[in-house]
Amino acid sequence: MITLNNIVTDYSIFNKHKNKTGQISFRDNDHQDLTINNLFIPGKNFSRETGRTWLHSLYNIQPADPLPIKEGLREVSGIKRELKKRTCRIYKVEEEKLSFMADFAENVDKIPYFNNRKLFKILNNGIYSVAIDIGKNPKTNENEVLKISSEPNYPDALERRFEPVFDMPVFKQGKVDGLYYCVQAKGTKEGLTPRSVRQVGLRIENKGYKLGDDFDEIQVMMYKGQPYLVDPACAELV
Repeated sequence: MITLNNIVTDYSIFNKHKNKTGQISFRDNDHQDLTINNLFIPGKNFSRETGRTWLHSLYNIQPADPLPIKEGLREVSGIKRELKKRTCRIYKVEEEKLSFMADFAENVDKIPYFNNRKLFKILNNGIYSVAIDIGKNPKTNENEVLKISSEPNYPDALERRFEPVFDMPVFKQGKVDGLYYCVQAKGTKEGLTPRSVRQVGLRIENKGYKLGDDFDEIQVMMYKGQPYLVDPACAELV
């Protein structure tokens, strides 16, 4: 599942909270936004339970400036240690994702496709996966999203065909050290309507698949004027 925001707008967050030396300052407010190791963590990613603060999402975590993918993944996964120093607890599923992001960072050099690419921010995360904005591919001029998952996350891994009539385009896919990864086109919610979502659902069913239980507008995005499914697991083999 992917929720998109304007990168320029997102980076304005940092400009608001720079101190006179130009450094990002740690701040506390009603939302408890944090900056750790130059990574901004929105306050809405935290909750207060049993008298403790918990991290329950990786949504919109981003560096002040884009980082090489390997370095960016290491920095994001490193918040686990820093949050625990602050007596902040982490949901088990989020802790597992931080761990496999660290594992993927150690293997990303094996995949030439990611040479010289950067991590802009975490777009969203599911139970077993994270979606990362990796910016524009200089060779194709396509804005791309890297998805890393501990479970199959592209059609071939799900043992079904890629269906161009409804699947969001995939530019790279594979498995490394037990982790699945794929690079999809970066879609938008702009122009998406309930009719668009129904259209994708019908296309899935007309191709002989069953809609997954969690199929809804969250799993559909617009790309080049057409709606596409961004979570291939929502088109299940019958």
